[in-house]
Amino acid sequence: MKNIKNTLLGILFIAMMMPSLWAQNIPQGMKYQAVARDLSGVVIADQEVVLKIKLQSNLQSPVIHFTETHTIKTNQFGLFSLVIGEGVVIKGKFNEIPWSTEDIWMEISIKDNGKTEFTTISNSKLLAVPYAFHAATASQLVSSDFPDVNGNAPIGVPSQNWSLFGNRASNSDKDKLGTTDYVDLVLITNDLDRLRITKDGDINIANNLNVGKNVDIGNDLHVGNDTYLDNNVEMNIDGGTTINHGNFTVEDMSSTLLTGTITVDGATDLKSTLNVDDLTDLNNGLNVNNASATALSGTLNVEGATTINNILDVSSAVTLNSVDGTTNISGITNINNILNSSADVNLNTVGGSTNIQGPTTINNTSALKGQVTINANVGGGDASYDAYPLRIEGSQQGIAIKLSAAIPDNSSNFVTFFNSGGGAVGRIEGETLAEHTSSPQFIFDEAILIATEIKAGVNFGLSFIPVTTGGLVVSTGPCGACIGMAAADLALATANLIAFNIFETSNLGVTYESGSADYAEWLERANPNEQIIAGDIVGVTGGKISKYTANAKQFMVISTKPAMLGNMPEKGREKSFEKVAFMGQIPVKVRGLVMVGDYILPSGNNDGIGIAISPDEITADQYTKIVGVSWSASVMNNGVSLINMAIGLNRNDIAQLVAKQESRISKLEQKFEALASKLNGEEKDKIATPKAAIVQVKKPTKYEIAVANMPAELSDDIMDEAMLLIKERYESEGLKIADHPGLDKLLNDPTFRAQTIRQTQVTYKETYKNYLEIIRNQK
Repeated sequence: MKNIKNTLLGILFIAMMMPSLWAQNIPQGMKYQAVARDLSGVVIADQEVVLKIKLQSNLQSPVIHFTETHTIKTNQFGLFSLVIGEGVVIKGKFNEIPWSTEDIWMEISIKDNGKTEFTTISNSKLLAVPYAFHAATASQLVSSDFPDVNGNAPIGVPSQNWSLFGNRASNSDKDKLGTTDYVDLVLITNDLDRLRITKDGDINIANNLNVGKNVDIGNDLHVGNDTYLDNNVEMNIDGGTTINHGNFTVEDMSSTLLTGTITVDGATDLKSTLNVDDLTDLNNGLNVNNASATALSGTLNVEGATTINNILDVSSAVTLNSVDGTTNISGITNINNILNSSADVNLNTVGGSTNIQGPTTINNTSALKGQVTINANVGGGDASYDAYPLRIEGSQQGIAIKLSAAIPDNSSNFVTFFNSGGGAVGRIEGETLAEHTSSPQFIFDEAILIATEIKAGVNFGLSFIPVTTGGLVVSTGPCGACIGMAAADLALATANLIAFNIFETSNLGVTYESGSADYAEWLERANPNEQIIAGDIVGVTGGKISKYTANAKQFMVISTKPAMLGNMPEKGREKSFEKVAFMGQIPVKVRGLVMVGDYILPSGNNDGIGIAISPDEITADQYTKIVGVSWSASVMNNGVSLINMAIGLNRNDIAQLVAKQESRISKLEQKFEALASKLNGEEKDKIATPKAAIVQVKKPTKYEIAVANMPAELSDDIMDEAMLLIKERYESEGLKIADHPGLDKLLNDPTFRAQTIRQTQVTYKETYKNYLEIIRNQK
């Protein structure tokens, strides 16, 4: 008993001394570790924050015993550690806190960077205070163990008495660690709560929990903060579903293996490559946003409709409908390489348009069944091949145009020319026989040939007028050679007219019409610096033009707006040339009074202005200066006006001029004969010695001479002789008949030859009759 008593006393002594010993080394603070979060629950990571800690009692009417602040920095997980009692003290002393007499509450406030006020984030009661701050200890130690037979005490502390040295002889049925009353069991280290078993059986651990082996959890596992797993994780082994309510991140470029189906109800963002090693089924739309590229290295099979609302760039070959199906493209499609189609390709069958921005090459036939508009903005002069939007090349033929009309007339245009305002300024139209023979061009050309024929007929008659010498008329009788040669000239003129009509009427179908009415060519200026404008009359000398007309051989007018223009000058030399009208009607500048039908001649002042001469007042020396015939009038006596003039002369004008010339020649002959008679009489009076009387021979009239020397008709023999003369005349000049289609046709085509002979005979007969009527009453 003495030993037991001494032992108890020793234990009590030690127990009583522990507070004193600890009091000499009482820690002046409590360690505090937590994760910083804002009011929204978001972790405040890698940031500097300021904490205010208050230790107070009496929650209803708080009494603050101690206040301090700490400036700390969180780590990447928002975790921080500090010692309460070692901060910047604002109020009170840490060692004067009444731990043993009052319940102490700890209030934590936080202030983020940039803010001025603290925000309270927690206010909790300290349930387990480190015993270094509390004087109360265990009230007794109870032991029921006895020494063994040798008096030695058993190893360990008896069971049912908790010991830091370990317990022995414990009975799991009755030896327990904990409380028997309805209070929590708290385990502390370093005066801090580490593990709390609540009175209801829940276990709360304030810090890390390290488990060396497996942890079996029979029910739900709830983790209130981050979870770090250093090795494999297997879930739902026996079944079940894994639900992730937040973001799911796989770090460090680690692989994710899903052996089953992955179902994503919302949007899925892939910020890197998605590799799919097997078939991929998309049961809805596939959108590739932000103008991102999509690379398909294999075949893309689309069984349904495909809609592309923007550009489709294809850098290699594309085969459409290689098996079957339809491809609908509603937006832009760019093809940077070959597009092969083994079947028909229909574009815009429902609606829309096809726009091709780059060069397009079609290597086979193209059938365009709608209207085609070429709107090309190309530049360059009219001599530049690259200045024309539409160019046809590669074949010996050019453009073929076929209209729906069986017999196109002037209401059917093959080509129509418009100006920039949309007004028609010219056209190439169909033409019937009636329209063709009534056209100004046909009439003009025919008039030239008829005038040639008339001239040949008149010359035929004039060739038989005997030459008068010294008042005597010498006649040798009919001249066979003369008749043959004149007949040949008339036959050639007739053949030209017949060939023209045959050619013109057999080549109907197209006629050229324009808002302008003249046909012009570029002719070179004699003086490039001379001012020449449209409507000026110019003279032509050696193929060059000038307003100086004194020595000119031909007179023409500068075109205002030609319908057709030829003889294009070399590029860069346009200023040395002018557009000169050759036929048609044209505006011309005329000074003084002008009547319709007047002849227009140069003024003689070398000023480009013309004058009007009445057909009744025209003189022989003015014939060669006639520029044309006025088709409009001007009542200006002294001023200069612009009148419409037909270039050249028509057949009626030529016939009238020839008749007038013949009449004047006859009158001159009569005057000459009268003068010769008078001179003979005066000479007779001067002879001193009378001579024998001169026998007066009656001079035949022109009518008598014509009747005596001109055959009434051209016989077939005369015409055969004429054909022979034509052949000999050309062969004597070294010409090959075969090289001249018209001459070859006349001499070697029996049908054309017979037609020409008959027409020549008719023309001669009419000319002969008209000629006799003209000279019947002439002496």
